[in-house]
Amino acid sequence: MPKTPKDLFYIALGKKIAESRNLANLTQQKLAGMLDLSRASIVNIEKGRQQLSIFLLCKVAFHLKTSIDKLIPHIYDQLTDDVIKSEIEKELGNDPKAQKTFKKFMSEIKTS
Repeated sequence: MPKTPKDLFYIALGKKIAESRNLANLTQQKLAGMLDLSRASIVNIEKGRQQLSIFLLCKVAFHLKTSIDKLIPHIYDQLTDDVIKSEIEKELGNDPKAQKTFKKFMSEIKTS
C-alpha cells in the first residue's frame, strides 16, 4: 500500500525522534516516563504509527534537549510529482486555480 505524504511525514518524524532520543542516551521507557506515556506509545511514535499533537511534540523536544525544527522532517524533497499531483487532486478537487496556487507553493518549498 503506497504511503501518503502524511504517512511519510510521521515516519520521518519518528525516525528523527528516535535518533534524538538515542543521542540523548535515553531508552524508550525513560522517555515514556518523562512524557507520561507508555513505552508502546513511544514505539508507535518512532515508527510513525502514532501522530503527535503540537503540545506533545514540544514536550518531546524539551526532554530531548533539542528544538522542534530539528525534529520536523523536510519530506517535500522526497515526494514525486505524481504523489504531489495525487494529493492536490484529493485535497483540492479539480479546481484549476487552487491546483495552480498549490503547485506554485510546492515549487517554492522545493527551491528554498
